[in-house]
Amino acid sequence: MNFSRIKWLWSVLRSSLWFVPAVMTIGALVAVWTANYIDRHYRFEIAETFVFFYGGGPEGARQILATIAGSMITVAGVIFSITIVALSLASQQFGPRVLRNFMRDRANQLVLGTFIATFIYCLLVLPSIRGTENRAFVPYLSVTLGVGLALTSLAVLIYFIHHVSRSIQADVIVRVVSRDLDSSIERIYPEHLAWKEGDEDRGREAFEAVRATSHFEIEADESGYVQFVSESVLTDLCCGSGMVAEVLRRPGDFVTEGAPVARVWARSELDEEKLEKLADAFEIGTSRTTDQDVEFAILQLVEVAVRSLSPGINDPFTAVACVDRISQGLMKLINRDFPSPYHFDDDGELRLVARPFDFPGICDTAFDHIRQYGASSVAVTIRLLERIADLLDRCERPDRREILLEHARMILRAGERCHSEENDLRDMRERFDGLVEA
Repeated sequence: MNFSRIKWLWSVLRSSLWFVPAVMTIGALVAVWTANYIDRHYRFEIAETFVFFYGGGPEGARQILATIAGSMITVAGVIFSITIVALSLASQQFGPRVLRNFMRDRANQLVLGTFIATFIYCLLVLPSIRGTENRAFVPYLSVTLGVGLALTSLAVLIYFIHHVSRSIQADVIVRVVSRDLDSSIERIYPEHLAWKEGDEDRGREAFEAVRATSHFEIEADESGYVQFVSESVLTDLCCGSGMVAEVLRRPGDFVTEGAPVARVWARSELDEEKLEKLADAFEIGTSRTTDQDVEFAILQLVEVAVRSLSPGINDPFTAVACVDRISQGLMKLINRDFPSPYHFDDDGELRLVARPFDFPGICDTAFDHIRQYGASSVAVTIRLLERIADLLDRCERPDRREILLEHARMILRAGERCHSEENDLRDMRERFDGLVEA
């Protein structure tokens, strides 16, 4: 069983706005059946024991449930409209790529699911009320539960108004996107990575020997972004057939239909079934995701920062908040080992060669765009230098220190080109001098 693909599918489901409401609707169906069963078998005991349960006639029960059902579907439409307006505002100010975080917001899903489930529940309970005042069947428990769901929905509505008003605030959006970055880092670069000294040299030598043999190319079956690569599936397939696979496209890369996504070295010809299994290890979609693409998680914060620095918005404070959150993510990576591109089986044979994200590339993603668009803002330039100083203070690896220093030099040069005020230049140079001393 491919657990990594199951995790990816679960992430896709969580990103959809319909999944939680669908589950809650199924729960409403179960509640209808359970309540009706109890009402049919214990109706009189319920009416005599619980005085706060509904005890009226069938017409009153129908009117209550019909009123609740009608109001719930109306409020659900209003909530959907409010959600669309919030998504539109967020897309214009912070970029369309942050909409995925709004859709993944569990609170929005639960609120929408509550009103839809209450509507479905009341609608299905209505037919169970039969007869007239003299001879009737009134499901006391079912009607009481419907009233309870209506009261719960009222409380949920109040919470939703509060939640939406907070969720479109810049600081909240930046924090949510930052949380997505932190989870991607912990998932892709765990703190205790199974990494052995010498794997790079041994893998490089083994790969050079393998490349002398014939190979087959695995082509993309559609155009789009590589969202997921199941390295475990590729390794297992190669172990069973004595092959070596090289991943040519990593998550986040754009591929066109028919472009090679992997290259396989094998001693014999590969049949169509084997090629299809190898191709199934790659999932291609219309957009990038953060499940295996840490650069995209950083780019979401970068996009918010760049948009906030545009002349139409001109909000350097949001850009400063994004710089703080990006440095928070880099702080987790500053001393961690990155996965080796070479994967071996239990017998020590090379089976998979992948292109992992490296620290220089991640730093380029984190700093380049903000440096280019934020050079005209002294506050953003100074904050970039301050955060790099914090990273250098924690960095224990000389090669990564030099990468951070080079970015600091580029940030200072960009700031000096854009400003002529001596006090501003002095502030930037003081930050840089303190950074070098650190």
